[in-house]
Amino acid sequence: LKSLVQISKVQNSGVNLSSYKVFCPSSFFQYVSVKRQSGFYIMWYNNRYIIANNETREGQNVLMSYAGIRFEDLLTHGTSQKTINNYNLYQSVIETKIDGMSCLYCAEIDSYDKESGAYTEIKMVLCKSNIPHAKTTNKKSVLESLSKGNVHFGSFLFRLLIQCKFANDLKVVIGIRDQSFTIRNITDFSVKDDLLPFFHQLYPDYYEKYMAAVDLIRRVFHTITKRVTRENPVFYLEIGSQYILKLSLIHI
Repeated sequence: LKSLVQISKVQNSGVNLSSYKVFCPSSFFQYVSVKRQSGFYIMWYNNRYIIANNETREGQNVLMSYAGIRFEDLLTHGTSQKTINNYNLYQSVIETKIDGMSCLYCAEIDSYDKESGAYTEIKMVLCKSNIPHAKTTNKKSVLESLSKGNVHFGSFLFRLLIQCKFANDLKVVIGIRDQSFTIRNITDFSVKDDLLPFFHQLYPDYYEKYMAAVDLIRRVFHTITKRVTRENPVFYLEIGSQYILKLSLIHI
């Protein structure tokens, strides 16, 4: 629905909606790739697949989640504006092909550079030790400090890069905080030139999962197209340690 609403706002967009077989939120690709505990309804309607969920922050630590949102506010709006419900965001309509099917989805974008046209993701990360000085500009040195000061930095990068992959984010701004939530360093990174080479070198196991993400999504889509049909139009996909696709009691 978000995808359709955004397209309707663009006059003369030239988008032929009949050519798309799948409408879904960008979170579907991310959550499938990282096996995040979540659930999505899969609906067959008018020879198309509609994928939807209703809670994108379920199970998250509220303090860390909304501290991160406030950090985004400070970088994009300064102190004059505050996001209350996290819906005051940029939206981008993106298309891709999965398992031979054209997909249309809407992704939330933290910030947009009009000059370069680059989407930029904004993140805040805890570093318990080896916190780089605020004036440190060597990007590899900053990443090395994070890898030493946060035992979960590999999984953080994996989730971040998957998110960037399916939101078309080319850049990332990372704010490094201490345990009192004080920001000690802010550094911008290129996904292609900075983050991916470092990720490949230091976290090869996670990097293999990252490279296999599209194939994993393709296999999930293949299962969906085999089971979700006109005769059985509504299923519920549970994502966790396993992927469970079960017939829903809801019918359309």
